[in-house]
Amino acid sequence: MHPTAKLVRIIVSGLKMLTKEECVERYLRFKSKTASVKPKLQEFLQFSGISQRELETVFGSRPYSKLQELAGDRVTRLETRATPLEEIMKQYGQLVEDMDRAPPASEWTHRKLRPSESGLGGSPHNIKWSEMPKKFLEWLEESKSKEFSIAKTILGNQATPEVPAQKNQDLRFQALVDAVKGWMPARGRNSEETYKVELRGWLSSGKKFEIAEEQGESNFDLLVDNKYPIEMKKDPSNHSDFDRLFGQIARHLENKKHLIILILDAKRGDKLDMFSKLVDKYFNLEATVVTVVVK
Repeated sequence: MHPTAKLVRIIVSGLKMLTKEECVERYLRFKSKTASVKPKLQEFLQFSGISQRELETVFGSRPYSKLQELAGDRVTRLETRATPLEEIMKQYGQLVEDMDRAPPASEWTHRKLRPSESGLGGSPHNIKWSEMPKKFLEWLEESKSKEFSIAKTILGNQATPEVPAQKNQDLRFQALVDAVKGWMPARGRNSEETYKVELRGWLSSGKKFEIAEEQGESNFDLLVDNKYPIEMKKDPSNHSDFDRLFGQIARHLENKKHLIILILDAKRGDKLDMFSKLVDKYFNLEATVVTVVVK
């Protein structure tokens, strides 16, 4: 049998046989559950339940690099090229035209565009998401690009909502939003309740936030620092699901000024796009902030 086709097996927990194919399947499943283009080693090990030693037994030296290559990815440790500004702006322009408006960062993350929102803010580009409309229009002007005339018109006719909101920005809430965006479920779950338990552990670890469950005037899924509610919804799939969630937002905002909507196992489509658009249109006004996070 050819070496590249031979299955390499090891004993896991004295019973289960681990193969290269299983490692690749878990790697691809992890990618599908996260916004990561190429997951880092420790993230993959945590998700898969595979140890570094087990990976080395299956693949030998440079095990994670070989796994990535077998899965069709370029090797993370050799990936030093930053996403070019032109590529970023073309992705953004297409997203604007797809949504017919300045898109929320959650949609960029949901479509797994590169780099991530946090990556945009890092070197070498150092672009905050709130600056993307302005940076995109500047890039169109400087590059003399004839593409994305529709996106240029859309952004030119829209006021950037982040500018007035800065006066009322709540830095503690923004830290919470960043923490929720940074959370990656260890694996797919069958219920909102199990996702909630995992998220609560993530947010409360290191005493970053004080968390209470199903408390408050409108029975929030999670209430953070007794001030910021999180409403979780697993796999909303039809208009009635989103209608109920929209009603929950209205009830929550009778008591709180900030709210995170966390949508899990979401299926991308017109319903989700319309929901995000309506949230921005009807709720993100003045000091009220509703942030939709999609995973």
